[in-house]
Amino acid sequence: MLLYLGILLFGPPINENRFYSYDSHWPSEGGAVLLSRLACTDSADYLRLAEIGYNPGSRLCAFYPLWPWLLGVTGIAGSRVAPLGSTLLAGLFWLLGLTLLHRWVQNQSNSQTAWGAVLANLLLPSSIFFWLGYTESIFFFLSVVFVCTSESDKWIFSVAASLFLPLTRPVGIFIVSVSFLGLFDKNPEACKRSLIQLIASLLGFCFYLLLMWLSTGNCWEGFSAQKHYINNPSLSHLLFPGELFSRFFSVDGWHNPKGSVLDRLVFILSIALVISVWKSRPKWFFWALPMILVPAFTNWFLSFSRLSVSALPLILALGHWVQRCGKRMILIILVTSIINQAYLLIRFFSFGWAS
Repeated sequence: MLLYLGILLFGPPINENRFYSYDSHWPSEGGAVLLSRLACTDSADYLRLAEIGYNPGSRLCAFYPLWPWLLGVTGIAGSRVAPLGSTLLAGLFWLLGLTLLHRWVQNQSNSQTAWGAVLANLLLPSSIFFWLGYTESIFFFLSVVFVCTSESDKWIFSVAASLFLPLTRPVGIFIVSVSFLGLFDKNPEACKRSLIQLIASLLGFCFYLLLMWLSTGNCWEGFSAQKHYINNPSLSHLLFPGELFSRFFSVDGWHNPKGSVLDRLVFILSIALVISVWKSRPKWFFWALPMILVPAFTNWFLSFSRLSVSALPLILALGHWVQRCGKRMILIILVTSIINQAYLLIRFFSFGWAS
């Protein structure tokens, strides 16, 4: 927190040219102010979307509706301190999710494993986005709610999470894999829960398509809007695995938009972790795998370190690995993570590339 506040208050100044180059910036009139640091790129886009809504042909249609809806209904988007409100709301969802996760893992295993999961969450290279006005926090929170309640007496909360996840981010729909596999459970009650969760997820995605159709006249407008972004994200990229291999080795710096070494290292780590998920919870493997492969393929690794940061099965697998590390290794990882997060925060708060 001290690192975060220190860079926010005393870090390099905002790059004015980049500030004005974004069509969404806060405030929309006048020059950059201190709170503008919290409204860089997507965080400013969500605030703008909360105010103007979806429009045909707009690149903002690429964003999913739950987070901007929350920013609108809470009055945050229209407030005089909108970026701060967005950041605090994101931080609240992250803290609630982390608290629930710690309690659940402790009940399932032990306190050491629970703290391992918490530490893994904090050490992720792009965990800074849990404390910014992005969707990572609410997606993480909903994933935790699903995992913690899907097999408990409070499973109705997992149904709500199943409904909202497809409205939060594109990969939210992959929660259906867990529910679908649950249909083959020998316990009739478990099958019933899984069926209701599956229906909720599909309803959430259908509601997203309906909202896009009512707003723009085209239910697929969100997918079409991807053409406005770097690398032209598209599901059609899945048809070209050779291109993925080629792009993997096209690096141009530690963390640049198209050739980030960091994004590629996190991809390697994610593949190792998803194998671990297969060994421990095979049902979650089919949830985690598309959350890795789809962002990697569709974006050609663009922002992969951020897009994968809230993949809960990977966080839990990483937590198990962290708790088995010696103190010296944990210290090395901790120092490396702090340096990297400081680097990303400096870039973000000065309107450089950090995503």
